[in-house]
Amino acid sequence: MNLIKNARAGVITPEMEQVAVQEGVTPEFVRQGVAEGTIVILRNARRQNVTPVGVGKGLRTKVSASVGLYGEMGRIDVEIAKIKAAVEAGTDAIMDLSVSGDIEAMLAETLAVSPKPVGTLPLYQAMAEAGRKYGSSVKMRDEDLESLKPSTGSKVVVTMAGDHGVVEEGVSTCPQRVTLQMVYNFVAGGAGINALAGAAGARVVVVDMGVAGDLKDLVEQGKILSRKVDYGTRNMTRGPAMTRQQAVQALETGINIAGDLVNEGVELLGTGDMGIGNTTPSSAILENYGRPHCPPNSPPPEKTRAVLRDFSVALLLEGEPPARDFQRRVLAAEREAFKAGYYKAIAFWAGPCALCPSCSAADQCRHPRDARPSMEGSGIDVYETGRRAGHSFRTLQDRQNYVKYFALLLLE
Repeated sequence: MNLIKNARAGVITPEMEQVAVQEGVTPEFVRQGVAEGTIVILRNARRQNVTPVGVGKGLRTKVSASVGLYGEMGRIDVEIAKIKAAVEAGTDAIMDLSVSGDIEAMLAETLAVSPKPVGTLPLYQAMAEAGRKYGSSVKMRDEDLESLKPSTGSKVVVTMAGDHGVVEEGVSTCPQRVTLQMVYNFVAGGAGINALAGAAGARVVVVDMGVAGDLKDLVEQGKILSRKVDYGTRNMTRGPAMTRQQAVQALETGINIAGDLVNEGVELLGTGDMGIGNTTPSSAILENYGRPHCPPNSPPPEKTRAVLRDFSVALLLEGEPPARDFQRRVLAAEREAFKAGYYKAIAFWAGPCALCPSCSAADQCRHPRDARPSMEGSGIDVYETGRRAGHSFRTLQDRQNYVKYFALLLLE
């Protein structure tokens, strides 16, 4: 996590400099890749002799050298010599694929001499042990795989609490103050998650991420963690629920809390959230960003901004369900614009493409001539665009409420 933090803060670390030298790129290129999530630097903090290795966009394809004990003739010293030769030849990683002999001793020696990342296949060790036990690994039983299960002796359920401004729209039967009350209930051990965690032998860690209330007393008593981003989010039907900075802060806080718990020795993490109205933003995210948009690769926000600069006229089109019929009408309006004398016209519609009953980003688009990018997928704020055009929005109260569809038609 420190690498990501440093990269986003503009700091070039020694690991980034080492990767830059190995890859023949600038340290700034590596830093930017780490900050954007397109480059990962492999380095086990528990190993002192390991050389950082960069993997990702713009870096070399990595090569792994496989070694390991096999059969009665397998010797650790011979395999170690192979590792040293592979490292000298420029391998990027070592895979210990031992299936016989003293596998643990082989792995210990490998870790001691290899400055490169090391990988193993624990299943091979289980097969080897079954072979010694039964005379053949083919006779391995289910219980022999128990050794492959990771240790889960220390378990924690992290419950993060925060309020949602969208409750102003009446999306929940419970008032917002119930979030605050539930935090006290978690601390008292009276909630459902306390019972479930207790049955699993896990403790509950409660985090105040954004409760719209004062929990100072619980924080001072050490009963909850305070990582409050704000006193609840804003009403998402009237604007962005959070700023980008707040969203990043919330995500990184979750990463840091998980990292801290792992460093404390926690071996299994469970997560949960508490916040009246939380189903509404979750559903909105899944509806608008969880479904593939056609074409699968909508232009990124920076490219969208460049496109918008090429047009002087923008029309916000409004329509009724079904979505497929509305989008067909948008395409017809685009064609009519050309007939009216505009030499450029392009449409963006809100929400996913509905030209096909289903769409897979892995498949080739069935309607490449008619498919248009989504406004959301291209970085266009549909709510803000609609408000500036004089529209007001509210959350649907039931299935009978009227639904509006929107599209943006750019003309020049």
